[in-house]
Amino acid sequence: MDSLQRFADLFDDEIKRWDATGTGHPSKAEVEAVGSRLGVALPEDYVEFQCTYGALHVEVLEEIWPRPTIGHGAPFWTMLYGFSVIGVGEGAPEWLDIEEVTRTWREEHRELGFTNLDGIVPFFSYVDNADFACFTEQGGIVEWSHEVPDGFEHHQGTFGEYVVEKLSDLVAYKRAIAEAVRNHGDSWASEAKYPL
Repeated sequence: MDSLQRFADLFDDEIKRWDATGTGHPSKAEVEAVGSRLGVALPEDYVEFQCTYGALHVEVLEEIWPRPTIGHGAPFWTMLYGFSVIGVGEGAPEWLDIEEVTRTWREEHRELGFTNLDGIVPFFSYVDNADFACFTEQGGIVEWSHEVPDGFEHHQGTFGEYVVEKLSDLVAYKRAIAEAVRNHGDSWASEAKYPL
């Protein structure tokens, strides 16, 4: 089964998916042209994903996963209730548009003195998180952290494997949160157990 099908199969009624393409999904030529303008070879499975979904935002419904507040004293993973696959789509909001996100990210970090950003293109981020997964010039994947802004952690595997892994994690987290809410009510955040 290919990664696009595995990705689609992981969704359920408790996970909301927003397709942010506006007037329609981009064509393969449109996605590849964006890659050229950004100076990277976008992976074929990312191109296929964009032609199917475009820019995409995913969140677990709030009634299943109450939104934690800053200072709630719970582990970091309890705040990972959604993510965005930054992409291509006419009418996509700026925070989901791969060209705008890349331009802004590069500008902000060049102003801080970082110069190793050409050929790096953000394509994935969690909700309310400043970190990104990025493509390299050759279409590889690196993870960038705002806490170590001049370094990248290389990720082995394909784009499809990456997003399937992140959605699988979200599903496991969702189950753990739902159980904590069921068993502990309003104190769920400090009682949630990381799914192993």
